[in-house]
Amino acid sequence: MRPISETRRIVLAAARLVLALGLCAMAFSCSFMGFRAEKQQNAPERSIATLVHFTGTVVVKVHGRWGVMPVPDMPLYSGDKVITMDGTALIGFPDGARVSVCTNSNLEVTQDLEEWVPFRTRRFTDRGLILLCGRLFFQTGREKIQTHFITPATIFSVFYGRGNVSVDNDLKTWIVMDKGQSVFKIGDFKTGFAPLMTERRADQSPLLQAALAAEIAANQANLAAEEQAAGNMTAAQKAWYTAQREEKSAEELYAASDVLDIYHPDQFVLARARRDKRTAKKIMAEADRAKKRAISEGAVAPGTEMPDTGKDTVRVNAPASYTHEGAAPALPPPSGSPVFTPGDSSSTP
Repeated sequence: MRPISETRRIVLAAARLVLALGLCAMAFSCSFMGFRAEKQQNAPERSIATLVHFTGTVVVKVHGRWGVMPVPDMPLYSGDKVITMDGTALIGFPDGARVSVCTNSNLEVTQDLEEWVPFRTRRFTDRGLILLCGRLFFQTGREKIQTHFITPATIFSVFYGRGNVSVDNDLKTWIVMDKGQSVFKIGDFKTGFAPLMTERRADQSPLLQAALAAEIAANQANLAAEEQAAGNMTAAQKAWYTAQREEKSAEELYAASDVLDIYHPDQFVLARARRDKRTAKKIMAEADRAKKRAISEGAVAPGTEMPDTGKDTVRVNAPASYTHEGAAPALPPPSGSPVFTPGDSSSTP
């Protein structure tokens, strides 16, 4: 039988080992799961990407505002959205990374500077691509940047590689890695290409329709501001359209956040989604009060709902005819073909 002192030493040694293993596990989790002691936002005026090229009908949300005319080589900032309807879009990053967005897709780009804890030895770029519906092809760039791909029910991260991410009509995630491999994956996913969304499905998609409604409301508010400045509209009527713009923008934010809140397994993604839902609810309530106030001051509500939000409506509305044709870099191949980065024939970043 061991003396009590020797038993105590063994117990203490075992406790130290368990503590050391726990700290190692925490450090590993922190480095790959995005749990950092400090998150440093990019400067608001500093762009993180460029809308290199687009075809067909594409709408964008820039600096939190809809109703912005997209143009080739447009700067994109953290939190901006690119919504493709019957069009496609090519997004480029300063490190050479490329993302090609297929038709009927809803994509948000984010980027932060993060500090690795507990040692605080270096800072690195943490990039996020939030694909709520549709399909994208990607290739990482020259720098070793951690890129998180977030879909309604999955999150996975890569440092190096190229491949395809798509979301089907049932919000299931499909992944193909043509080169490289992911660092980690959370949530269910399938290997392969999700079927492309049909036009009928796109016209019924809450995510796409909410973005279209926000875009149309923003264009109407812009036109109302011009009419009021020209003396053709009262200030109260302009205020009504402004409130409508804020309401529809908040509804789009709520719809996008609600999908993640319902289906996503990652706690950090859920926390952000729920915070955005609370923000959206607050904005919608304020917009509703502003609309009622405008009506009490003489404004007339054009209707209880926005006009038809189909793609044809956006296309024929001059301020929202966001189509661009002409010389374009090669767009992604159809499903089943080898995956490559548009505009770059090299096999390595």
